[in-house]
Amino acid sequence: MMLDVYRDARIVRELVERLAGGPIRCASHLGIVDRTPGLSEFADTQIDQLTERVRMIICSFPADGVSTTVSNATPHMFTPIRVPGMALENNGTERTIRDKIVIDRRRVRFPNWKAARNFSILRTFAATCEKNDLSAYQATIRMARDPTWDIFTDGIPPPIFGGGAAPTDERAASAEPA
Repeated sequence: MMLDVYRDARIVRELVERLAGGPIRCASHLGIVDRTPGLSEFADTQIDQLTERVRMIICSFPADGVSTTVSNATPHMFTPIRVPGMALENNGTERTIRDKIVIDRRRVRFPNWKAARNFSILRTFAATCEKNDLSAYQATIRMARDPTWDIFTDGIPPPIFGGGAAPTDERAASAEPA
């Protein structure tokens, strides 16, 4: 039953994404569902119907840890429908953790929490570099040259709000000769 809800949610998410003009590529497109006439109402109606189906499924089984977990997740389960391009599941993240972090488990204990934390930071940094097609060496050099450089936003254009690069009325007024 949950698989049927998931399949229907994927169909709705893809439809909303298509009606919104495709996946979000820039922060200025956040909220595009709300700015597209009728799309917000459609998305909310579909989310409400899917949420109700999940609640009916939960109620049809005895209360246990699984039903509690699903019940707690229900309010956020269909958020990706309102964010074009967002996945309904976290399989990509789980795959990264499984393939990059878990596989590198150490067979010895760390001497203290600080050593364990430092190792996890270094391992996560190296995995992030690899995921972004960048060597840890290249990333370290870039950080040394530019302390404001951020591996997570590298190559992503800055968001453009309020009509992009067009000057606001205040900037336009101040740019005019007196």
